[in-house]
Amino acid sequence: MYTPEWKSVIKMTTGLAILYSPFFFIAHSIALLFDYNADGYSQPYTTMLLISTIFYLALGLYFLKKTLNHYLFSDTIIAITILLLGLGTNLLCYASQSAPMPHVYLFCLISIFFYYTIKWYQSPTIKNSLIVGFTTGLTTLTRPSDGIIIILFILYGISNFADIKTRIILFRKKFFFLLLIIVSAFLVFVPQFVYWKIATGHFFYYSYNDERFFFNQPRIIEGLFSFRKGWFVYTPMMLFAFAGMFLMTNELKKLRSAIWLFTFVNFYIIFSWWCWWYGGSFGLRSMIDSYAIMALPLASTLSYINTNKKILKIGFYSTAIFFIWLNIFQTYQFENKVMHYDGLNRKLYFKIFGKTKWKPEYDEAATSIDAREAKLGRNGIYEPAFPSASFVSEDTVFIRSLSGGFLTLDSTEKKFGLFSTNVELPGENETFILKKLHNGQYAITGTNKLYVSANLAKNGEISASEREMRLWETFTLIDLPNEFFAIKAANGKYISTDKNSLQLSAKSDVISDSETFEIIKP
Repeated sequence: MYTPEWKSVIKMTTGLAILYSPFFFIAHSIALLFDYNADGYSQPYTTMLLISTIFYLALGLYFLKKTLNHYLFSDTIIAITILLLGLGTNLLCYASQSAPMPHVYLFCLISIFFYYTIKWYQSPTIKNSLIVGFTTGLTTLTRPSDGIIIILFILYGISNFADIKTRIILFRKKFFFLLLIIVSAFLVFVPQFVYWKIATGHFFYYSYNDERFFFNQPRIIEGLFSFRKGWFVYTPMMLFAFAGMFLMTNELKKLRSAIWLFTFVNFYIIFSWWCWWYGGSFGLRSMIDSYAIMALPLASTLSYINTNKKILKIGFYSTAIFFIWLNIFQTYQFENKVMHYDGLNRKLYFKIFGKTKWKPEYDEAATSIDAREAKLGRNGIYEPAFPSASFVSEDTVFIRSLSGGFLTLDSTEKKFGLFSTNVELPGENETFILKKLHNGQYAITGTNKLYVSANLAKNGEISASEREMRLWETFTLIDLPNEFFAIKAANGKYISTDKNSLQLSAKSDVISDSETFEIIKP
């Protein structure tokens, strides 16, 4: 990524790099000792990266077991809970082929954090405070939105208003240990602050540029239930965990408020991100981080089932076995590209259900969201770009404004643009291909073979710089008298020529001389 001053800066924060680092240095030593390329990409590095995922998964499951032991779940319940999480959720996918992603690492950190939260309330020692603070900081540094785990610490054990008063008194008495938590969490961020200062000149920098949250329009329903990436659609096992939030008994009742609030805040934040479907992934990968917490209500569901009637047990375990099969099979589909990485929909879901071989028709049936639209808070789904063979017609044309100037392509080293120019005879830079689509709209390419686009993030500025045709690269031609046309962009605005700069942009609501063009065939 680049700053406004064109300084290069790494987009992601350093948490995952810190977690990788012990395994990287082992791999680097092996590469130097055994004559591999010590470049970060040779076999020792990739092998140790996969080993790191297995290590953190095992460590996370170990602390999850200790947490479940604390709440007096039987060994049988604990074993089944871990089995359902490991084989029945997308944790399997991200602990195997998609291992380097941050989610298994975050599952581990949150598992350790929650166990030591329990220990802290039993005995707020220096050790317990430092571990709670360190895991809070490293979790947040790895994925900033996961900093909401602090909710679990603050509300741990609170089940009524009287508990709130008791908690405030406790925090006052144990202020030193709370300060240790805050300081240790802050210290984890020091390398990040130093890096930002060196790279950007600022101790704090938002490196995601135009990527943001849209808290006024969270996509919770789509995120949970859509065929695109719905959590409950592709990881239905977690329906049992969600149900278990109503079934927590005894000491676990005191966790209801914390887990409920954490879950809904987590939903709200995750599904308010511009890319609420989280790109190419199997299911909703962003929910994996919280499985160390959701394991508690899942175990509660298992305890309830195991103490109930036999018919209920049969129904539950039959369903759970089906969910495990479905998860393993769909993980196989995803890894073998039968399941589309980004463009699933209801029709395609059932088309590929049970299939093991990829067919071109699967990709053709996929739908996509234009990331540029999503970054503006608009998530309309559209069909993929038509390949050239699917255009109704393709005509070589010149486009002349009413003032007599031809549209021209300025393709300098740093700039692609469309400008109206007053050349007498149009040449190569004034030559365009007008492509008619099946829906009656048009796409336009220049001699650089790139699509003309209305950049709706920059007030509709027109350029010829896109390799693929998507929403911003489609236009509607409006017939005007005397064989003139107006050109409407995807934002509903008409393309207009600026009288001073001659730059074209789609920002006009009316058709006047500046929005009037003539299409001429050579």
